[in-house]
Amino acid sequence: MSAELHRKLRELAGRYIKGKASSEEREVMEVYYELFGDAPEVSERVGLAGEKQIGEDLRSRIHNRIHPGRPQSPFYLRPWFSAAAAVLVVCSLAFILWLQRDFTSKTQRASVQKDKQYPAAPYTRQLTLPDGSSVLLRSGSSLTVLSSLWDKTRGVNLVGEAYFDVSPDRRRPFIVHTGKITTRVLGTSFNIRAYPHDRIVAVAVSSGSVRVEKEGRLLTVLTKNKQAEAPLAALPVEARSADMKKVLGWAGADMNFEEIRFSELAEHLNRRYGVHIRFVNPELANCRLTGGFRGTESLSELLGTLSLTMNTTYSIQGNQVEIDGESCH
Repeated sequence: MSAELHRKLRELAGRYIKGKASSEEREVMEVYYELFGDAPEVSERVGLAGEKQIGEDLRSRIHNRIHPGRPQSPFYLRPWFSAAAAVLVVCSLAFILWLQRDFTSKTQRASVQKDKQYPAAPYTRQLTLPDGSSVLLRSGSSLTVLSSLWDKTRGVNLVGEAYFDVSPDRRRPFIVHTGKITTRVLGTSFNIRAYPHDRIVAVAVSSGSVRVEKEGRLLTVLTKNKQAEAPLAALPVEARSADMKKVLGWAGADMNFEEIRFSELAEHLNRRYGVHIRFVNPELANCRLTGGFRGTESLSELLGTLSLTMNTTYSIQGNQVEIDGESCH
């Protein structure tokens, strides 16, 4: 057993004795004890050599938990030795695998903690966040997902403009950081404009409600079809009615088409939604379309509309999209 695994096993035994082990850790220790805890060297195996009293305490606690009310018999009366070699190999391998899995999972969790960067791009795109919330990020804008805080608060940093459709989660508020101004929600849809040169942060709500704060101080609460502009300077904030169609005009600015080929629209959607569209029937690529979209639709909503107008079908698997149907006439 490597020094690292030996140390982990010793720490696990210590947590068990102190009653601080998780249910999974307790189960591992108890299985270990049941399989070869009767062997005389078990205390050494859990890293308690020279600390006989602690080793006996560990053994006693595990025994009482597994077999309450049953007295312990001396180790020399127990039939551990008949399969000691085989059990030792199996248990050692199992224990090493468990400890390595635990170490790997913690390493993987740590790697996930890195903030996710969406740098500015020359086109508008739709992003899906880890909680299922969607963000329509305007061209030239950037977003950072604060993964290190995601377990407690779903936080993002925005520079530019974006439309958010937030998945409800009462345990974890969704917070958009724009310099000193923060917008806090539980589940709603809203638009935020926060360009550094504007010296204001403009928030407009499509559904639900949001709290607009500055350095922890509440500035205003906005509800459906309300908007406010929060200045970076210490000035009053007034909520007023919002024309959401006008506010979100930018979202559909590049979603109006006239007599374009289906293949051109597919390339545009590939960039916008981060997918790869394939035509099962290649002749569909040359069909021409005229129409427009709001720009805030999900990919499924948009493809559903296209299916009705083009008499096609579609399927989505991850970021792979297939469109099929009869050739246009």
